[in-house]
Amino acid sequence: MKTKILSFILLLLCSCTTTMYVQNANNVDYTEPLAKIEFNKIICIVVPSDGTFDGNVYYGSGGYVQNTFTAYLQPFASKVIPVAQESYETDSKLWGAKYIIRPIITHWEPRAASWSGKATRVEMYVSVFDLEQDKNIINTNLSVKGRSFTFTDQSAEELARSLIIQFITDITR
Repeated sequence: MKTKILSFILLLLCSCTTTMYVQNANNVDYTEPLAKIEFNKIICIVVPSDGTFDGNVYYGSGGYVQNTFTAYLQPFASKVIPVAQESYETDSKLWGAKYIIRPIITHWEPRAASWSGKATRVEMYVSVFDLEQDKNIINTNLSVKGRSFTFTDQSAEELARSLIIQFITDITR
């Protein structure tokens, strides 16, 4: 009886922690080595459209992705400026930006894994354009999938945040 209770408690403790499986977020998983961006340059972040899944639009997800990129790029850039999709090329040139980072949310699947058993998934396509060289220096797909069995909820925002942090770490080191 003691072993059953201890096993149950251990199961609860282990299941309450949340982990995620980050796919294509380490340099070894990229199809090509990522280019590095220069420090103390102006970077423009294109505000992506909100993510969708199964016909539902997840309002605010595009703004969240843009805000996360902005927050975690600040230590590496002289200035990080959000720009609209419609005019990002013109606006970036007006600001004198060195780089344009354009994230596109390709999959935003928030699931309540704690009760549904279905994992939350986030996928993004990210391109980095160097305005001085007039060429794309990074084009990559990023994806992350949460656990399908956990007693805590994993938000799509938290998974996206971890994915963006890993990507920024890879292009700045």
